[in-house]
Amino acid sequence: MRDYIIERDDHDEYQNGICFFRQDSLPHQVIIKAHLHNSVEILYIQKGHFTIYVDDKIYHLFAGDAILFRSNTIHYIIAGEEKDSFYYVLKIRPDAIKNLATPAHEEEYALSFIMDRQNTKCVWKKEEMEGSAAHIKDGFNLLINEFGSGKKYADVLSKIATEMILLSMIKNGGNAACNTDLDLRKETAQAIYKATEYITQNFKEDITCQKLCDMLNISYSYFSRTFKAVTGNSFKEYLNIIRINCAENLIMNTNKSATEICRECGFNNAAYFSKVYKSIKGCAPLASRNKKM
Repeated sequence: MRDYIIERDDHDEYQNGICFFRQDSLPHQVIIKAHLHNSVEILYIQKGHFTIYVDDKIYHLFAGDAILFRSNTIHYIIAGEEKDSFYYVLKIRPDAIKNLATPAHEEEYALSFIMDRQNTKCVWKKEEMEGSAAHIKDGFNLLINEFGSGKKYADVLSKIATEMILLSMIKNGGNAACNTDLDLRKETAQAIYKATEYITQNFKEDITCQKLCDMLNISYSYFSRTFKAVTGNSFKEYLNIIRINCAENLIMNTNKSATEICRECGFNNAAYFSKVYKSIKGCAPLASRNKKM
Protein backbone atom coordinates (compact mmCIF):
# COMPACT_ATOMS: atom_id res chain seq x y z
CA MET A 1 0.00 0.00 0.00
CA ARG A 2 1.33 3.46 -0.88
CA ASP A 3 0.73 6.71 0.98
CA TYR A 4 -2.42 8.51 -0.02
CA ILE A 5 -1.92 11.30 -2.53
CA ILE A 6 -4.62 13.59 -3.84
CA GLU A 7 -3.66 14.00 -7.48
CA ARG A 8 -2.65 17.58 -8.17
CA ASP A 9 -4.15 19.50 -11.06
CA ASP A 10 -1.20 21.84 -11.59
CA HIS A 11 1.17 19.52 -13.45
CA ASP A 12 3.39 21.02 -16.13
CA GLU A 13 1.57 18.86 -18.69
CA TYR A 14 -1.50 21.12 -18.47
CA GLN A 15 -1.77 23.70 -21.24
CA ASN A 16 -4.50 26.29 -20.70
CA GLY A 17 -6.10 23.92 -18.19
CA ILE A 18 -5.99 20.94 -20.57
CA CYS A 19 -3.80 17.83 -20.34
CA PHE A 20 -3.70 15.18 -23.07
CA PHE A 21 -1.56 12.05 -23.40
CA ARG A 22 -1.42 8.44 -24.56
CA GLN A 23 -1.48 5.62 -21.98
CA ASP A 24 -0.06 2.23 -22.97
CA SER A 25 -0.59 -0.96 -20.97
CA LEU A 26 0.58 -4.52 -20.46
CA PRO A 27 -1.86 -7.47 -20.35
CA HIS A 28 -3.84 -7.61 -17.07
CA GLN A 29 -1.99 -4.55 -15.75
CA VAL A 30 -3.56 -2.38 -13.06
CA ILE A 31 -2.82 0.78 -15.00
CA ILE A 32 -4.08 3.30 -12.48
CA LYS A 33 -4.78 2.44 -8.85
CA ALA A 34 -7.92 3.78 -7.21
CA HIS A 35 -7.69 7.57 -7.04
CA LEU A 36 -9.66 10.76 -7.44
CA HIS A 37 -8.97 14.30 -8.55
CA ASN A 38 -10.78 17.55 -9.15
CA SER A 39 -10.08 17.60 -12.88
CA VAL A 40 -12.57 16.06 -15.27
CA GLU A 41 -11.08 13.12 -17.18
CA ILE A 42 -12.11 11.45 -20.45
CA LEU A 43 -10.65 8.22 -21.84
CA TYR A 44 -10.81 7.24 -25.52
CA ILE A 45 -9.96 3.56 -26.08
CA GLN A 46 -7.84 2.84 -29.13
CA LYS A 47 -6.86 -0.82 -28.82
CA GLY A 48 -7.72 -3.65 -26.44
CA HIS A 49 -10.23 -4.18 -23.64
CA PHE A 50 -10.26 -2.37 -20.29
CA THR A 51 -12.25 -2.98 -17.12
CA ILE A 52 -12.95 0.38 -15.50
CA TYR A 53 -14.28 0.95 -12.00
CA VAL A 54 -16.06 4.26 -11.29
CA ASP A 55 -17.13 4.49 -7.66
CA ASP A 56 -19.15 1.26 -7.29
CA LYS A 57 -19.90 0.69 -10.97
CA ILE A 58 -18.00 -1.52 -13.42
CA TYR A 59 -17.68 -0.80 -17.15
CA HIS A 60 -16.08 -2.83 -19.93
CA LEU A 61 -14.69 -0.67 -22.71
CA PHE A 62 -13.28 -1.67 -26.08
CA ALA A 63 -11.61 0.08 -29.00
CA GLY A 64 -13.70 3.04 -30.13
CA ASP A 65 -15.44 3.58 -26.76
CA ALA A 66 -15.10 6.62 -24.48
CA ILE A 67 -15.76 7.18 -20.77
CA LEU A 68 -16.10 10.33 -18.67
CA PHE A 69 -14.89 10.59 -15.06
CA ARG A 70 -16.52 13.58 -13.40
CA SER A 71 -14.75 15.46 -10.59
CA ASN A 72 -13.92 13.55 -7.41
CA THR A 73 -15.20 10.16 -8.53
CA ILE A 74 -13.03 7.22 -7.51
CA HIS A 75 -11.82 5.29 -10.52
CA TYR A 76 -9.21 2.79 -11.54
CA ILE A 77 -8.41 0.81 -14.66
CA ILE A 78 -7.35 -2.77 -15.39
CA ALA A 79 -6.17 -3.85 -18.84
CA GLY A 80 -7.44 -6.97 -20.58
CA GLU A 81 -5.34 -9.79 -21.99
CA GLU A 82 -4.47 -8.17 -25.31
CA LYS A 83 -0.93 -7.00 -26.04
CA ASP A 84 -0.09 -3.41 -26.99
CA SER A 85 -3.39 -2.04 -25.66
CA PHE A 86 -3.64 1.72 -25.25
CA TYR A 87 -5.99 4.66 -24.87
CA TYR A 88 -5.86 8.45 -24.87
CA VAL A 89 -6.51 10.57 -21.78
CA LEU A 90 -7.99 14.07 -21.80
CA LYS A 91 -8.03 15.92 -18.46
CA ILE A 92 -9.59 19.35 -18.01
CA ARG A 93 -9.62 21.56 -14.94
CA PRO A 94 -13.09 22.78 -13.93
CA ASP A 95 -12.09 26.42 -14.38
CA ALA A 96 -10.96 25.64 -17.93
CA ILE A 97 -14.39 24.11 -18.65
CA LYS A 98 -16.01 27.32 -17.40
CA ASN A 99 -13.79 29.36 -19.69
CA LEU A 100 -14.99 27.40 -22.72
CA ALA A 101 -18.57 28.61 -22.18
CA THR A 102 -20.14 32.04 -22.51
CA PRO A 103 -20.36 34.13 -19.29
CA ALA A 104 -24.12 33.60 -19.16
CA HIS A 105 -23.80 29.81 -18.95
CA GLU A 106 -20.30 29.06 -17.64
CA GLU A 107 -21.31 27.71 -14.20
CA GLU A 108 -24.17 25.59 -15.53
CA TYR A 109 -21.86 24.25 -18.23
CA ALA A 110 -19.16 23.31 -15.71
CA LEU A 111 -21.72 21.70 -13.37
CA SER A 112 -22.53 19.16 -16.08
CA PHE A 113 -19.03 17.77 -15.74
CA ILE A 114 -18.10 18.25 -12.10
CA MET A 115 -21.30 16.71 -10.68
CA ASP A 116 -21.89 12.98 -10.72
CA ARG A 117 -25.64 12.47 -10.51
CA GLN A 118 -26.81 8.90 -10.16
CA ASN A 119 -27.42 7.21 -13.53
CA THR A 120 -26.08 10.16 -15.52
CA LYS A 121 -24.51 8.90 -18.74
CA CYS A 122 -20.72 8.51 -18.63
CA VAL A 123 -19.98 5.94 -21.37
CA TRP A 124 -20.26 6.39 -25.13
CA LYS A 125 -19.87 3.21 -27.17
CA LYS A 126 -18.20 2.93 -30.58
CA GLU A 127 -21.54 2.85 -32.39
CA GLU A 128 -22.51 6.22 -30.87
CA MET A 129 -19.07 7.65 -31.59
CA GLU A 130 -19.59 6.84 -35.25
CA GLY A 131 -23.14 8.24 -35.27
CA SER A 132 -24.84 10.87 -33.11
CA ALA A 133 -21.73 11.42 -30.95
CA ALA A 134 -19.26 11.56 -33.84
CA HIS A 135 -17.86 14.90 -32.62
CA ILE A 136 -16.34 13.10 -29.62
CA LYS A 137 -14.28 10.99 -32.00
CA ASP A 138 -13.53 14.01 -34.22
CA GLY A 139 -12.38 16.01 -31.21
CA PHE A 140 -10.01 13.29 -30.07
CA ASN A 141 -8.57 12.91 -33.56
CA LEU A 142 -7.89 16.64 -33.60
CA LEU A 143 -6.18 16.44 -30.20
CA ILE A 144 -4.07 13.48 -31.34
CA ASN A 145 -2.85 15.51 -34.31
CA GLU A 146 -2.43 18.91 -32.65
CA PHE A 147 -1.93 18.82 -28.86
CA GLY A 148 1.65 19.66 -27.89
CA SER A 149 2.75 19.64 -31.52
CA GLY A 150 4.21 23.11 -31.41
CA LYS A 151 2.39 23.97 -34.62
CA LYS A 152 0.99 27.43 -35.07
CA TYR A 153 -2.43 27.72 -33.39
CA ALA A 154 -2.13 24.20 -31.92
CA ASP A 155 -3.30 25.57 -28.55
CA VAL A 156 -6.39 27.11 -30.15
CA LEU A 157 -7.17 23.89 -32.01
CA SER A 158 -6.78 21.92 -28.77
CA LYS A 159 -9.39 24.11 -27.06
CA ILE A 160 -11.72 23.73 -30.04
CA ALA A 161 -11.27 19.94 -29.95
CA THR A 162 -11.98 19.83 -26.21
CA GLU A 163 -15.11 21.93 -26.70
CA MET A 164 -16.27 19.57 -29.47
CA ILE A 165 -15.93 16.60 -27.13
CA LEU A 166 -17.68 18.24 -24.17
CA LEU A 167 -20.55 19.65 -26.22
CA SER A 168 -21.15 16.32 -27.93
CA MET A 169 -21.27 14.59 -24.54
CA ILE A 170 -23.84 17.10 -23.28
CA LYS A 171 -25.97 16.71 -26.40
CA ASN A 172 -25.79 12.93 -26.19
CA GLY A 173 -27.03 12.39 -22.65
CA GLY A 174 -24.17 13.56 -20.48
CA ASN A 175 -25.66 16.75 -19.07
CA ALA A 176 -25.81 16.19 -15.31
CA ALA A 177 -26.91 19.79 -14.66
CA CYS A 178 -30.11 19.48 -16.70
CA ASN A 179 -31.75 16.67 -14.72
CA THR A 180 -34.15 19.20 -13.27
CA ASP A 181 -37.32 21.02 -14.27
CA LEU A 182 -35.94 24.28 -12.86
CA ASP A 183 -35.07 27.17 -15.10
CA LEU A 184 -31.55 27.51 -13.76
CA ARG A 185 -30.70 31.21 -13.54
CA LYS A 186 -27.09 32.33 -13.77
CA GLU A 187 -27.08 33.47 -10.11
CA THR A 188 -28.38 30.06 -8.98
CA ALA A 189 -25.92 28.12 -11.12
CA GLN A 190 -23.12 30.34 -9.86
CA ALA A 191 -24.08 29.73 -6.22
CA ILE A 192 -24.30 25.96 -6.69
CA TYR A 193 -21.00 25.87 -8.57
CA LYS A 194 -19.29 27.87 -5.83
CA ALA A 195 -20.85 25.57 -3.22
CA THR A 196 -19.56 22.39 -4.88
CA GLU A 197 -16.15 24.01 -5.31
CA TYR A 198 -16.09 25.05 -1.63
CA ILE A 199 -17.13 21.56 -0.45
CA THR A 200 -14.43 19.94 -2.58
CA GLN A 201 -11.75 22.20 -1.11
CA ASN A 202 -12.97 22.21 2.52
CA PHE A 203 -14.78 18.90 3.13
CA LYS A 204 -12.39 18.07 6.01
CA GLU A 205 -13.63 21.11 7.91
CA ASP A 206 -16.85 21.63 9.90
CA ILE A 207 -19.09 22.74 7.01
CA THR A 208 -22.80 23.41 7.40
CA CYS A 209 -25.38 24.43 4.83
CA GLN A 210 -26.24 27.54 6.83
CA LYS A 211 -22.61 28.68 6.95
CA LEU A 212 -22.35 28.22 3.21
CA CYS A 213 -25.58 30.13 2.58
CA ASP A 214 -24.32 33.00 4.75
CA MET A 215 -21.08 33.03 2.80
CA LEU A 216 -22.91 33.03 -0.54
CA ASN A 217 -25.53 35.52 0.69
CA ILE A 218 -28.40 33.29 -0.42
CA SER A 219 -31.60 32.10 1.23
CA TYR A 220 -31.19 28.79 3.07
CA SER A 221 -34.56 27.38 1.91
CA TYR A 222 -34.06 28.42 -1.73
CA PHE A 223 -30.49 27.15 -1.81
CA SER A 224 -31.40 23.81 -0.19
CA ARG A 225 -34.24 23.24 -2.64
CA THR A 226 -32.31 24.15 -5.80
CA PHE A 227 -29.10 22.41 -4.69
CA LYS A 228 -30.96 19.10 -4.38
CA ALA A 229 -32.84 19.64 -7.64
CA VAL A 230 -29.61 20.25 -9.54
CA THR A 231 -27.21 17.82 -7.87
CA GLY A 232 -29.71 15.09 -7.00
CA ASN A 233 -28.60 15.18 -3.36
CA SER A 234 -29.20 17.36 -0.34
CA PHE A 235 -26.29 19.48 0.86
CA LYS A 236 -25.50 16.95 3.63
CA GLU A 237 -25.75 13.98 1.26
CA TYR A 238 -23.43 15.66 -1.25
CA LEU A 239 -20.91 16.52 1.47
CA ASN A 240 -20.99 12.96 2.77
CA ILE A 241 -20.44 11.52 -0.70
CA ILE A 242 -17.32 13.67 -1.16
CA ARG A 243 -16.07 12.65 2.30
CA ILE A 244 -16.78 8.95 1.77
CA ASN A 245 -15.07 8.93 -1.63
CA CYS A 246 -12.00 10.37 0.08
CA ALA A 247 -12.33 7.73 2.80
CA GLU A 248 -12.53 4.89 0.28
CA ASN A 249 -9.45 6.20 -1.45
CA LEU A 250 -7.57 6.17 1.86
CA ILE A 251 -8.86 2.69 2.69
CA MET A 252 -7.76 1.27 -0.65
CA ASN A 253 -4.37 2.98 -0.81
CA THR A 254 -3.10 3.12 2.79
CA ASN A 255 -2.94 0.99 5.94
CA LYS A 256 -4.53 3.69 8.09
CA SER A 257 -7.13 2.69 10.65
CA ALA A 258 -10.83 3.51 10.33
CA THR A 259 -10.46 6.01 13.18
CA GLU A 260 -7.60 7.82 11.43
CA ILE A 261 -9.50 7.89 8.16
CA CYS A 262 -12.64 9.09 9.91
CA ARG A 263 -10.80 12.16 11.23
CA GLU A 264 -8.97 12.88 7.97
CA CYS A 265 -12.22 12.95 5.99
CA GLY A 266 -14.10 15.42 8.16
CA PHE A 267 -16.05 13.07 10.44
CA ASN A 268 -15.64 13.55 14.19
CA ASN A 269 -17.62 10.48 15.23
CA ALA A 270 -16.42 6.98 14.26
CA ALA A 271 -19.84 5.37 14.68
CA TYR A 272 -21.49 7.97 12.43
CA PHE A 273 -18.67 7.60 9.88
CA SER A 274 -19.22 3.83 9.76
CA LYS A 275 -22.97 4.29 9.38
CA VAL A 276 -22.64 6.79 6.53
CA TYR A 277 -19.96 4.70 4.80
CA LYS A 278 -22.16 1.60 4.88
CA SER A 279 -25.20 3.51 3.59
CA ILE A 280 -23.21 4.78 0.58
CA LYS A 281 -20.83 1.89 -0.15
CA GLY A 282 -22.91 -1.01 1.16
CA CYS A 283 -20.32 -2.39 3.56
CA ALA A 284 -18.31 -1.48 6.66
CA PRO A 285 -15.34 0.82 5.96
CA LEU A 286 -12.43 -1.61 6.20
CA ALA A 287 -14.34 -4.34 4.38
CA SER A 288 -13.59 -2.36 1.20
CA ARG A 289 -9.84 -2.66 1.69
CA ASN A 290 -9.50 -5.99 -0.08
CA LYS A 291 -12.76 -5.92 -1.97
CA LYS A 292 -11.45 -4.62 -5.26
CA MET A 293 -7.70 -4.45 -5.22
